Amino acid sequence: FRVGGVRKVEVNVRIVAATNRDLDSVIGNGSFRADLLYRINSFQIHLAPLRERPEDIEPLTNHILKQLAGANPPTIMPDAVAKMAAYSWPGNVRQLRNCLERAILLSNEGRITSNELPPEVARSTNGAAPFIGGFSTAPFSAGQVSSVGGDTGNLSGSSSLRDVEKQQIISALEQTGWHRGKAAQMLGISPSTLYRRLRDYNLEQRLR
Repeated sequence: FRVGGVRKVEVNVRIVAATNRDLDSVIGNGSFRADLLYRINSFQIHLAPLRERPEDIEPLTNHILKQLAGANPPTIMPDAVAKMAAYSWPGNVRQLRNCLERAILLSNEGRITSNELPPEVARSTNGAAPFIGGFSTAPFSAGQVSSVGGDTGNLSGSSSLRDVEKQQIISALEQTGWHRGKAAQMLGISPSTLYRRLRDYNLEQRLR
């Protein structure tokens, strides 16, 4: 019904709603109506915060840079990517976009280094080695990586990025007794991200 109307008006709409609140909590304290949630919540998608997806920082950064700078965006340097992956991003993608807008304005010679990042990002460190472009920036030797399923632990120059990533995951798991939580902490990623990688490489059956 329209406001003040007496005739029913048929509509055909699709509602897409988003929130950063804990719905169970806001329903429990009465600040959100439970009956409204039950009407609109036919399918729910949970998107993890950016701090739990450090492996997404670099592809998101490249995508946003193309949006902001057009066909010739500045190149994001490894030191900047490492700092960004270590930062917690309480403002999620909006904050990342604002960070890159600033970096573009301050960039020199088509490059963005950690010097162009906001101070809170430039000084960030989480004490762990973040995943950059699919694998961690922490150094490790071939001797630390054992073979699994016939794969060798030799990091040759011809190894693909997937091989390097798999070998480093195996190295972390071997050093932690195949404990997912400890290995994820060593790699600087969330346990859920590590589990997705393990499924990709058919390694989840060896988890503790």
